[in-house]
Amino acid sequence: MALGLNALLSAVNTIYSRYPIARNRPIKGYLQVVAIVVWVFAVILIIAKNLRQSPWFFLSGIGAMTAILLLVFRDTQLRLAACRT
Repeated sequence: MALGLNALLSAVNTIYSRYPIARNRPIKGYLQVVAIVVWVFAVILIIAKNLRQSPWFFLSGIGAMTAILLLVFRDTQLRLAACRT
């Protein structure tokens, strides 16, 4: 499924690149972001299938780890944001 969606995104990019507007407004970066999201979900589904768990179990685990990382590195993130403004 992920391979098919990746091929579809590649075909969309190829077709779009033939139009003259593609020189001023490329969409390759957006398509690559979509492809990364598709592959991440595919990997989560494969791991969930192999371990006989619900994919929501792994997604909630990823969310919990992200929340902990945000708490741990909160000061670092605030300093980084303060330096950029």
